[in-house]
Amino acid sequence: MTEQTYVMRDPTAEASPILRERVKPSGEINERTVALLSISKERSWEFLDTIEKCFVDRGVNVMRIEKPTHTKPAPENIIQEIVENADLVVEALAD
Repeated sequence: MTEQTYVMRDPTAEASPILRERVKPSGEINERTVALLSISKERSWEFLDTIEKCFVDRGVNVMRIEKPTHTKPAPENIIQEIVENADLVVEALAD
């Protein structure tokens, strides 16, 4: 696999994008637990199903979590579950 440079851009200000250095991952991902968080928007589960298969095929531990509604922040108990049980989070914002 060739090493590629990844540049993350801040999506909040397209008129003047901010360039940020990518943080180097620590350790192997298969030693981690990834939380797949659905914010309860339509079709977000389809996206997370695909992402989950990619992680599981690589031996990564995956947990699925869903917010009650996309219109409000995640309740404290959901945030606490992620903090206690996951090392990484992928959040689905699909429509």
